[in-house]
Amino acid sequence: MSKKEQYRKICEARNDTPVFLQCWWLDAVCGEDWDVAIAQKGEHITGVWPYHIANKGGVQILRNPKLTPYLGPHVFFPEDIKASNIDGFEHETVSEL
Repeated sequence: MSKKEQYRKICEARNDTPVFLQCWWLDAVCGEDWDVAIAQKGEHITGVWPYHIANKGGVQILRNPKLTPYLGPHVFFPEDIKASNIDGFEHETVSEL
């Protein structure tokens, strides 16, 4: 299964993904020119980072698509995480992405 297919399943299963990170939004504003990085810890998805791939002057660059004010990492925190562990969990997840 490709990362995009896996991400589509994540978007369907979770309701806490921001609208600008939803796969249907990315399909609408990017077409096929997007991909996603997915961080996992065992079977648990800890975070996602979709990105738009644009070509400018023959060079591929990563940038926000039109009409999208924010496109960056999104961390899925476990429900039982202690407040003292949130920063470390977030740092570990974003580093993996």
